Amino acid sequence: MLDASARSAVDDAPVPCERSWSLAATHPHDTAHFTQGLTWVDGRVFESVGQYGRSGVHEIDLATGRSLRSHSLPAEIFGEGLTRIGDRLVQLSWREKTAYLYDLSLQPKGTLHYEGEGWGLTTLPGPAGPSLVLSDGTPWLRMLDPATLAERRRVMVRVGDEPVKRLNELEWVRGEILANIWYSDEVAVIDPDDGRLRGWFDFTSLRERLVWPAPTAPSRDAVLNGLAWDDRRSRLLVTGKNWPQLFEIEIGDCRAPRPPRQ
Repeated sequence: MLDASARSAVDDAPVPCERSWSLAATHPHDTAHFTQGLTWVDGRVFESVGQYGRSGVHEIDLATGRSLRSHSLPAEIFGEGLTRIGDRLVQLSWREKTAYLYDLSLQPKGTLHYEGEGWGLTTLPGPAGPSLVLSDGTPWLRMLDPATLAERRRVMVRVGDEPVKRLNELEWVRGEILANIWYSDEVAVIDPDDGRLRGWFDFTSLRERLVWPAPTAPSRDAVLNGLAWDDRRSRLLVTGKNWPQLFEIEIGDCRAPRPPRQ
C-alpha cells in the first residue's frame, strides 16, 4: 500500500509514450531457432536458442540467417537470455539456475549460479562498473554483480503503481532498458533507476510482414522475443521465436502518450 506522499508522486508521473519507429532492413532468420536472447557485438550477432534438447548459442550471419558457429547446451538445459559483459558472453538457463560463459568464439569459459528463474538478460553500464539485469517473467528486474551474479538491487516495472507483467527479453538502449512483454508485440521502455515505464514500442505490424516458407505455419509460441542494439549505427534488431525474418529498426521519439495494452 502506498502512503500519501508516494501516491502523490504516482499520480503526478507522466503517462508512458508510444515511441515511433521505422523499418530499415529485413534479414532472413532460421525458423528452427526458438529465440530466447539476441545481442550485437562489434558487428557480430549472437543468438541464444531455447527448448530442451535443442538449446545453444549461435553466431549468425545477418545476410543469410545461417549459423557461422555454435555451441550446444546439455539436453536437460533450457537456454534463455544472452548478453555481453567485457570479453565474455553470458547465457541464462530457464529453471536450472545456471549461467553459461563463453568467449566470442563460443568456447565455454565456465558457469555461474543464480537464484530463481532466468528469462531475459542485458548489461547495464554504471559509474561503478556494469551490472547484469535479469528478468524472470514477473514485473521485477534484478541487477546482478557480473562476477558472481549476486543480487545488488531490484526494481519493479510499473505504470503508476500498476506492475507490468511478463517481462522477458531485455536490451539496454541509450540509458533505458527495453523489455518485450511475453505473448505481446509490445516492447516496454523502462527507467533502470526506479522501474517506471517511460514508453513503449508497438511492433504488431512486423508480424504482418512475416513470410513463412511453405509448409511452415506459425505456432502459438512464435511470439516476438529477440532484441539487439547496434550502438554504432543506432539500429535495433527485432525477431521472434521461430520467425522467418529478423528486422532492423530505426527508433524514434514520442508519438502519443498512453499506456501499453496488458
